[in-house]
Amino acid sequence: MKTILVTGSNGLLGQKITSRLLSDKQFHLVATAKGMNRFPLKEGYTYAEMDILDPARVLSVIEQYKPDAIIHTAAMTNADTCETEKEQAYQLNVEAVKTMLSLCEKYHIQFVHLSTDFIFDGANGPYDEMAAPNPLSYYGNTKLEAEEVIKSSTCRWVILRTVLVYGILDDMSRSNIVLWAKNALETKTPISVVDDQWRTPTLAEDLADCCLLAVEKDVRGVYNACGKDMMRIVELVYRIADFWDLDKSFITEISSASLNQPAKRPVRTGLILDKAIAELGYDPHSFEEGLAVLDQQIINNTHMALKAGDRAPDFKLFSSELKEVTLGDFKGKKVVLQFFPMAFTGVCTTQLCTMRDSFGFYQGMNAEVLALSVDSPFTLAKFKEEQFYQFPLLSDFNKEISQAYDAFYEEFAYNLKGVSKRAAFVIDEEGKIIYAEVLASAGDLPDFDAIKKILEA
Repeated sequence: MKTILVTGSNGLLGQKITSRLLSDKQFHLVATAKGMNRFPLKEGYTYAEMDILDPARVLSVIEQYKPDAIIHTAAMTNADTCETEKEQAYQLNVEAVKTMLSLCEKYHIQFVHLSTDFIFDGANGPYDEMAAPNPLSYYGNTKLEAEEVIKSSTCRWVILRTVLVYGILDDMSRSNIVLWAKNALETKTPISVVDDQWRTPTLAEDLADCCLLAVEKDVRGVYNACGKDMMRIVELVYRIADFWDLDKSFITEISSASLNQPAKRPVRTGLILDKAIAELGYDPHSFEEGLAVLDQQIINNTHMALKAGDRAPDFKLFSSELKEVTLGDFKGKKVVLQFFPMAFTGVCTTQLCTMRDSFGFYQGMNAEVLALSVDSPFTLAKFKEEQFYQFPLLSDFNKEISQAYDAFYEEFAYNLKGVSKRAAFVIDEEGKIIYAEVLASAGDLPDFDAIKKILEA
């Protein structure tokens, strides 16, 4: 199995690559970034803290993990910041590339580098891979110089040029033009949008896919990797308003010159995708399809989690004994409801065995123990038999109850779609939640001591 090392794994693209690699076990991932790991899942890959401006640390990490490919997403990408902090921009966008290239040459590592449409002046867009660059900004200059350094390298290199990347992180911690426009229009905040710049906006998931296609096919050369729809930036914002049915009267069209930004922007870029489609099999979403992907992620991320005091959603599920079980069956008793991702896995077995070994305590508290996953009743019956569980295992095979309790992974490891999150709820005699815990990492266990204290209170 090939090992892929990703720089900048805490960023938007880095996290999307992590998500893709966790759902497709074709590669082993070594995620790297400056500081602590901010990706919500901590299992199924390796994380190594790495500052790309620390050559000794870069050498140490690469020698330790011996990657077959490096996908280099880390960079200073804000054009105005690059204009005002040129030394830092040059270190991040050029010198760090030189450091990694030297190691890629030494250890025969494929190097996949992210570049930008800002290497062009925007006079004749959209551009193919053979078009002559002419950057207008310092950011564009640094990215072009990095390209030239890469092209002179003897390692297997790939340059992926992209445009105006948009998407959302699980913690919704970073903005981009789509989220900025959507949030402003939802709050009826007037916004001014340039009407004289053209782009091909890129869904972050599409760009992540293209990065992995470049590694999978072991190609060399320059490829354009962006969205397939060309539009003015103001048209992009109008289409956002149409998609979410927002009031377009809050949008004011302005010229680029009126903004007085430190970095000059190219007027008409956009990139032609024919080469990436033909040679890589790249197949990006349309802009509206990308917005639909984003919309579903926003729904998932902003769903109101159940909390103490809320009424517990009722359910009607088949047990491991093929008996229909409802929450209402236990009115007058407390219920300890344990969600677990998959039967027979190590952490899930530990979770339920802990409940098994304390079963006498729960009986003494007049509490019913129930455990729930999306496994079939037949799988759960075998699991129960092997581990001697005294309590019912409930099959949420249709995945409705896991979602109702906000304990649900849309995508899990091994490309599994729709798996219960590890979670614990205590429900009182009247059907109200008195304890709620949904774990961010599938490798963690519920706080059993806290559950016992709630029952004793």
